[in-house]
Amino acid sequence: MFIDEKRDLNQNIIVQYILSILEILIGNFSSESVFSYIKLGFTNIDKDEIFELENYCTKWGIKHNKWKKDFIYELEKEEKAKVERLNELRKQIIDPLVAMQQKIKNDKSAENITRELYQFLQEQKLEEKIATLSELSEKAACVWLFIRTRDKCKGAVAQYISQVISGQKEQKNNKETIEKEFIIPEYLKDAIYSVTEKKL
Repeated sequence: MFIDEKRDLNQNIIVQYILSILEILIGNFSSESVFSYIKLGFTNIDKDEIFELENYCTKWGIKHNKWKKDFIYELEKEEKAKVERLNELRKQIIDPLVAMQQKIKNDKSAENITRELYQFLQEQKLEEKIATLSELSEKAACVWLFIRTRDKCKGAVAQYISQVISGQKEQKNNKETIEKEFIIPEYLKDAIYSVTEKKL
């Protein structure tokens, strides 16, 4: 295995980002998990606005399902514009996460969770954010840690992706039409290999 298991990857911001998404879903939008996600800096929200949002949510006990509804407190005239802006930020942060939650609500299989998480990361342009990492091995390590630290789907995620890619290769060799190709970058292939030991 080319990745050192003793290497401390927990501080890697990309790993934290991926895990924070799962923590939000597992914790049903707890305030702590949502702000851990926001403060990683991938939501393109100004620090001052994050501070205002956090103060508002702390003051009015915004957590769990309250994140999924418009803010209703402090809507008096002098505060209305501020609350409307906070609502815009809430939607920007929460709506994509709620959409993903709904997609896995009735199918919590490793296969479905993998597909929907991957789609979410694509929509959030994680590829562009990962591109700032300097080493290919570090990119692979990020995804590897994510795969290996989720007890409920340890190994299953990697195995599933490996099967999908291998199946597509076979289809191409047989000159069969692939209706919707599942394309992943090289660093992710390296991460899958580190878990399954199957070269993609």
